[in-house]
Amino acid sequence: MPRMHNPPHPGEVIKELCLDPLELTVTAAADPAIYRVEIRSPERVWLYSNPIYVRAASAEPPKPRPAAVDTRPLFTGVTDFWRVENDATSSGQLEMASSETGPELTVRYRLGQDPARPPHVALIWGTNVPPGIPGYDRLEVTARADRPMRVIVELRVADLVASPRRWRRSLYLDRFDATRTLFFDEFTPAPGTPDAHPTLADVNAVQFFVETTNTKPGTEGKIWIKSAALQK
Repeated sequence: MPRMHNPPHPGEVIKELCLDPLELTVTAAADPAIYRVEIRSPERVWLYSNPIYVRAASAEPPKPRPAAVDTRPLFTGVTDFWRVENDATSSGQLEMASSETGPELTVRYRLGQDPARPPHVALIWGTNVPPGIPGYDRLEVTARADRPMRVIVELRVADLVASPRRWRRSLYLDRFDATRTLFFDEFTPAPGTPDAHPTLADVNAVQFFVETTNTKPGTEGKIWIKSAALQK
């Protein structure tokens, strides 16, 4: 059953909906807000949308984002600073591939089937030199998968005395290369992260997650990343 969430109170259900085959209607507060649609069972969230921004009726249309003036590539044709992590029931393998347009990062993944883990495979870029990503406001990614799918992109701060703080949003991948820009002010906090927005000066990892919110347990597949870069 879809539910709508307002990120100032993560997890707060404001309305349960009945679906018509052709439309979805919900009555919400008149104030501007950010919502997300989830499809879930009692045990877990299976799918959730990117943020849905609802503005006041009198608000001006949002201004176009300015073009990037500076780019910091995260992938330069080698696997330096990249690695794959997975839970004990899943497996992931990082490889280099060549295409007509240049090298690509390739991730082979197989999700485990024990939902208690939970199953996941993550491609991670991480470095402490230089620390953080201050000044950048977006991530530009060119990627594809062997089937249409969604992955979770996360910014992570690995604290020494606490669980990592993480901010995330989903990224749709198709069978053909497509370039998409993810703005950091559209990322929302993961459960357990108290801060509403990423602390960019402390972020030390960018993660691409295949997990059971968007992918069935036991699924095998491949993802290719042709380029990934921080921009401002």
